[in-house]
Order: sequence, then C-alpha cells, then structure tokens
Amino acid sequence: MTPIHLLVISAPDVPHLEILDTLPPQTIVTISADPGVLKAKAPETQVVLNCTGRAEGLEAILPDAPRLQWIHSLSAGVESQLTPVVVASTVPLTNSRGVYKESLGEFVIAAALFFAKDFRRMVRNQEAGRWEQFDVEELYRQSMGIIGYGEIGRAAARRGKALGMKILATRRNPAKSDNDGIADKLYPPEQLGNMVAESDVVVVAAPLTPDTRGLVDDQTISL
Repeated sequence: MTPIHLLVISAPDVPHLEILDTLPPQTIVTISADPGVLKAKAPETQVVLNCTGRAEGLEAILPDAPRLQWIHSLSAGVESQLTPVVVASTVPLTNSRGVYKESLGEFVIAAALFFAKDFRRMVRNQEAGRWEQFDVEELYRQSMGIIGYGEIGRAAARRGKALGMKILATRRNPAKSDNDGIADKLYPPEQLGNMVAESDVVVVAAPLTPDTRGLVDDQTISL
C-alpha cells in the first residue's frame, strides 16, 4: 500500500501521542518541533498534526510541502495559527472542536466552588494548623452568565444547572437555544452588559476573533 506521511509538530515523547502507534502500518510518522526537521520532511508530508497551537511549525512546512493535503490542530482555538502564510494556503485546517468541552466545563465549576467556598483560605488554615470557622457562599443561589453559548459554554451550563444555578447566556442567534432546557435566559450580543450585571459567575467561552477580541474589558467587568 502507498505510504502516508504524517508530520506531527510536537516535542517528542509526549504521552498522549502514544495513540499514534495504533495507526495503520503504512503510516510513516515523524514527531518533531525542530524547524530544521520540519522543513526537511515537508516535501513528502501529506498530513500535519499541529500540537503546539502556534504557527511557527506550519510556516516552516508550508512553503516546501507540495503534497500536503490536510492540517489538523490539536487545539480548539486556531487564532494564534492564522498568520498570513497559513491563511494564504489552500490546505484545509481543521480544529479539535468539542474535544475539551467536558474538561473545561468541570474546570468552570471547580473555579466557581473555589471562590464560593474560599478554598484558598481553607488550604492556608490547613498549612498553619489552624481551625477557623468562616461563612461561605452557595452556588445554588447564584447566576452563571455565559459569553459564547457553544460547546464549552453549554458544558459549563449543564453542570451549573445541576447545582441549581440560574443560567444566563449570550450568543449571536439566541433563538437557536430557545427551549434547550438549560439556559434560563438568553441575550443577544448587544445586551452583554445586562447579562453581566445579573451574573455572579461569568464564563467567557466565545472563540477569539476580530469581533470578540476585547469584548470583556474593564467597563464590562465593572458592571
């Protein structure tokens, strides 16, 4: 069978890349983050897996990769990879949308509980060997406002809802999430300030684009 040349932009010996060992035997895998190696392998490369989330490796490959058919980014966000060289390429670039949503949804709840229960204070008291009673907050009395009600935003919302939180969210087309059973109230982008003003916890889960860069600023936080 015709070999397939896969070039992985990554430091070697990364544990999660061991899954590449299960690829068919005709797949020839090269793993490197060294620009010299990437450039040398570029002419024969057909598929690139970019594990760095950056564009440097892609820029080293693209000018000398006539056989390249597909670039896949291991990260969900690709904004830091969209340099002029990458954008000018006709090779499709795909991302790992949805892969991290469950983990990030859990992280949101972990962060909300961290502040509501003042875990920093608990750890500080533990390290000092001190027993100290103090008041904590309850998430079920709070509202979670989500900026960007996509895969990650909904994953956080499901967990917040399970804890009894009121779920508020903004998205470009609120009607797409009407009656989704999770969000209690949806806002169009122009009402972002109204949502933030009602929120105890704000989750920023919108993709970084020219339209969203700077969306949450000092004025927004002051609300």
